[in-house]
Amino acid sequence: MNQELYHGLIVFHLLGFINTQMFSAGLKLMVVGMLMVLLFLLLMMLFIMLIEFINRSHTQTEALRIQQERKAQKQNAFQEPTIPAAVLAAAVSAYEAERQKLFIT
Repeated sequence: MNQELYHGLIVFHLLGFINTQMFSAGLKLMVVGMLMVLLFLLLMMLFIMLIEFINRSHTQTEALRIQQERKAQKQNAFQEPTIPAAVLAAAVSAYEAERQKLFIT
């Protein structure tokens, strides 16, 4: 028997068992399901864009406030810390006393 004819008979035999009514129902179900998912995702995108549009002014004011806070933090970071001289002198003397105590023991 010819090889191509054999393969053709197998395919024809397999296709004979396929119920075309069930196949078309499954295909319709798949198409409807995919369309529902597509519509749901499109609807979600529209809601997200709507929320973005509604909150645009609030977002801009928040961004401006954050930017001003960062500028203020940068300006405060470059200023030298003001430590009273008495506190600095007490810290140095305590450190030196502890160092002397370690050398003695």
